[in-house]
Amino acid sequence: RPETSAEAYVAMVEENEIRLGLSFFERARIVVQAVDQRVYDSEKQALQSLFSTARAAKRSKIKSFIPLVRELGDLLRFPTHVPEKLGLMLSRALSEDAGFAARVRAALEARPPESPEAEARILNQALKRPAEPVSKPPRPELVPGIALSSGRGRVVLDGDRVTPEFVARLQDWIRRQG
Repeated sequence: RPETSAEAYVAMVEENEIRLGLSFFERARIVVQAVDQRVYDSEKQALQSLFSTARAAKRSKIKSFIPLVRELGDLLRFPTHVPEKLGLMLSRALSEDAGFAARVRAALEARPPESPEAEARILNQALKRPAEPVSKPPRPELVPGIALSSGRGRVVLDGDRVTPEFVARLQDWIRRQG
């Protein structure tokens, strides 16, 4: 009989692993719930304690599913059917693309899936859609009508005052610099 909440969680995980074979999503959800209910102080502590007998690679995969649980867990209708590979790709997209969670939420809300396969198709489609391009801030003008940018051994001047005459004068000035 477990004497603490932490021991109860460990016993529950061990029993469910033996009886059911939990999905990575379910394992991550247990970690999240244990932390949210203050059974453990951190996800790392919960992961280490709840899955102490699991290999490091398995704990790493469980950890990778935590953002998926936190960001989309309330919206997924068939979370236990999310395959390992898809879950890992979703987790990576959630960490690399700030707008990804909102796009997935919108897609799932627009067409609520009726099966695990339909949900997987929506999630895979969201992964294929490129992130919105980030507009570059306008380059400050060196002087009115001429903007300068540089990098990797290059200098670029552009603007309405970069005329053939201007380029000729600039080339002449550069030659004189020796």
